[in-house]
Amino acid sequence: MVKGVNRQIIEIKSTGSEYFERALLFIKNGATIEERERACEEAKEYIKSLASEKQRRKSRDMRVTIIVLSLGLFIALAAVGVLLFACTKM
Repeated sequence: MVKGVNRQIIEIKSTGSEYFERALLFIKNGATIEERERACEEAKEYIKSLASEKQRRKSRDMRVTIIVLSLGLFIALAAVGVLLFACTKM
């Protein structure tokens, strides 16, 4: 909850997230104009970093999926090879 009527707020409308359409960041009281400008740039970078972190997680999950599927395929092919070898020896 925000109390008072004299708060500086940075609103970011384009978050780059599929879950959030906007972000509101509240600047601490007593910030100078230069600090507010710097805060605005930092807020944009912060939101970008959240979006890129999501992409990194998604990429990592995809790599794990590919590794697991490849390992499963390798095991299945090895099992088929062992069965074929066993059938030819009979």
